[in-house]
Amino acid sequence: MKHTRTDRIVVIGGGVGGLTTALLLAHKGYDVHVVEAQRHWGGRLRFVHCDGDRIDAGPTIVLLPDVLRRILHTCGICDVRMQACDPLVRMHFADGTTCARRADPQAMIEEMTQFAPEAGAQYARYIAQMEQRYAWGVANVLDQTFTNYSWREPARLFAQLARFGAMRSVHADCARFFSDARLHDAFGLQSLYIGGNPYTTPAMYALIGYAELAYGISYVEGGYASLVPRLVAAAQQYGVRMEHRTIERIAWTARGRVCAVTHAQGSIPCEAVVYSGEMHRLAPLLGMRARRRWQPSSGCFLLYIGIEGTYPDRDVHAFWLCAQFAQHMREVFRTGTLPTDPAVYTFYPSRIDRSLTKHPDDSVLYVLVPVPSGSTIHWADVQQSFAARIVHMLERRAFPKLSQRTRWMQMRTPADAAAEGLFAGGAFGLAPTWTQTAMFRPQLRPYPHMDGLYAVGASVHPGGGIPIVMKGAEMLVRSVF
Repeated sequence: MKHTRTDRIVVIGGGVGGLTTALLLAHKGYDVHVVEAQRHWGGRLRFVHCDGDRIDAGPTIVLLPDVLRRILHTCGICDVRMQACDPLVRMHFADGTTCARRADPQAMIEEMTQFAPEAGAQYARYIAQMEQRYAWGVANVLDQTFTNYSWREPARLFAQLARFGAMRSVHADCARFFSDARLHDAFGLQSLYIGGNPYTTPAMYALIGYAELAYGISYVEGGYASLVPRLVAAAQQYGVRMEHRTIERIAWTARGRVCAVTHAQGSIPCEAVVYSGEMHRLAPLLGMRARRRWQPSSGCFLLYIGIEGTYPDRDVHAFWLCAQFAQHMREVFRTGTLPTDPAVYTFYPSRIDRSLTKHPDDSVLYVLVPVPSGSTIHWADVQQSFAARIVHMLERRAFPKLSQRTRWMQMRTPADAAAEGLFAGGAFGLAPTWTQTAMFRPQLRPYPHMDGLYAVGASVHPGGGIPIVMKGAEMLVRSVF
């Protein structure tokens, strides 16, 4: 379907994917209308507020900062200031040793030598192969749309991946390079950034860890969620109409062409719809049955904590690994049980940003524990005791007297995420499995036979993570409109 500048386009969903799409379309002169069911904009990207403090509620790690900056500039947003994190992330192992992931190659090689004399050379081989794999992956996967692919394409893709050794799991791929088992975890857990099991996620996703090392991690001054009001203001400046309503149906003609969206108060005629939401909800909006069953990503147990005073020796990003990381991953992805000895990620933005608290001498902390998605855990019965366990572990290993210094604390479970509409309570959309990757993931045109229907978001190719979701919006607008 060929679109003209006189077409009205309805964007369903005011998350980052929807807002970016709306802005890019408005820049091209389209009549754009964004409809969001929740009372806030930004989707997963938002703040938790308490007692005059704020902290990011969802995404915290800013990967591919140059991609983010470029797309924001394309949207007319040029006032975002970002600060590079150094170290990128510090890994704390159960035996008390640490590994600081750094963007500087020489510093990283020196960091490796504490594990074994040959670890520096192992790291150099790892980076050399990842660089080749990354260049191929960007050209052949991230920058490609797979709406209409031939039967030859999957075979060609998998043959190339096999040549790169990327048909293994992320964890097994790391074991090829590093002799020290601790480094298998340190270089393999980045698939958790998008809710994937390091022991089963395809090694193609090891590119996340490479991108972290090659391009760094940044912090958006004021918090990642400070991007949302900028996106909203820019969209309104360009004439995008925005309202909070729950869409009940996407109407389409007998010839398979989208013609309107309906809500409780009426309908909005349109020539195209961009759906930016959880993919399991799209088929019912069309009055159809879902074509396949999707697998959700992992869930997250989250604590948001306001702290009296600061911990000046703590890093912005840190992982506190457990003695049995493989067991933790089995509990999350296979048995669906409450983790017995979990690995924990902490985000401590007050280390570099004192604007987040009402009193500048205080601080805020974000704690994330990978947990099962779905309904196998009755969180109402266990969340308080589980939170106490996590706080106790953090007091012992990272933040002394944390419980005594806590001014406020909020928590969020997969049950809360499911109640807000996230697929099975998973925090990252669809899991990054072989059958949900590249051409097997929902595409920018999720139903190719239906004219005027498009999709963006974390569960749509090219995938999750704020910059990649924004890149997907850019790809859609460039390739279709």
